[in-house]
Amino acid sequence: MARIPILRFSSLETHARQLNLTSYYPVMTLPGLVHGVDNLRHDVYLSPKFCDEARAYIGEVLAGGITKAMTVDIKVAAPAGKLDRAGLLVVNPPFGFEAVMRDAAHSIAPRLEGKISLAWVAGGE
Repeated sequence: MARIPILRFSSLETHARQLNLTSYYPVMTLPGLVHGVDNLRHDVYLSPKFCDEARAYIGEVLAGGITKAMTVDIKVAAPAGKLDRAGLLVVNPPFGFEAVMRDAAHSIAPRLEGKISLAWVAGGE
């Protein structure tokens, strides 16, 4: 007895020809979400030890063979004791990312009363 009884009467090739395979691109609309933003920020104190560990981690990532990586550093005016900087390590940024980020930084930094800097730590465009 065949495992799939219908295949007893004709070949698998005959059945495969009857399949109608199509492709599609699913789309999900999420109003109110900004493309590419996937984190929330909270005021925190980053100890010097944590900063050293973060630098060491970046070094390990780069030593692991990453060919393209850049940092985005943000320093803003803030009251004493409040978070006044943030940073982001972007691994394998898409082509054009640097130019788009520089344009965005040029627009956003004055509103934050701060400075946004970008630097390639591996590779570049």
